[in-house]
Amino acid sequence: MTAQVALLARIAGLDAGGVAAAVAIGAIGTAMLVPAALRRAPEAAVMLTAGGLGMTAGWWADLGFTTAAAVAAHAREPLDLVWCRSPAGPASLASLPGLRHISWMNLGMLALGMPAVAAARRRGGRDDAHGIAALIACAAAMSTGMSAGTRAAAALAPALGASGVVVVDWALMSVGMLAGMAAVERAHRWIAQIPRKPPIASARPS
Repeated sequence: MTAQVALLARIAGLDAGGVAAAVAIGAIGTAMLVPAALRRAPEAAVMLTAGGLGMTAGWWADLGFTTAAAVAAHAREPLDLVWCRSPAGPASLASLPGLRHISWMNLGMLALGMPAVAAARRRGGRDDAHGIAALIACAAAMSTGMSAGTRAAAALAPALGASGVVVVDWALMSVGMLAGMAAVERAHRWIAQIPRKPPIASARPS
């Protein structure tokens, strides 16, 4: 969580003092909150930490490894400031031909978050996958939740500075990611409770 907060501070364009303060806050918050979260809701906790780190790192790649202030100087609309594939153009993975069309934010979230969730399920003695279809549904729901969070942040962008938009967007994307994950998990539990009819035994000839 500390690394994620430090990276978020970098995206927000904070100065050295701001980054140091963010790292200190992140370290304190990690020590105080993460252990309890891992006990009570391990899957959500690892998705917020591991998946969130992948999301934030991918977001930075999508923005061209630059700060929100640099992006804001080129933004044509509020969504440019907070969403992937910013119009700001330093050479980066995100702006290379072909790779520009990849959402590194979603890819990073899934690449780090889904294995961590599977490991948490195994430690808890639960089915770690629920099947391929459920994994795909979870990935789609989390990505959709992140998109919804970003669009909500874009609506607030005119009233916030570039740094403020980054923090609000990160918070709303994280909420959306967890909400999507929770919705799929609830749907899976509901489906699992549906009584299944026993197979009809075929009549054997006497």
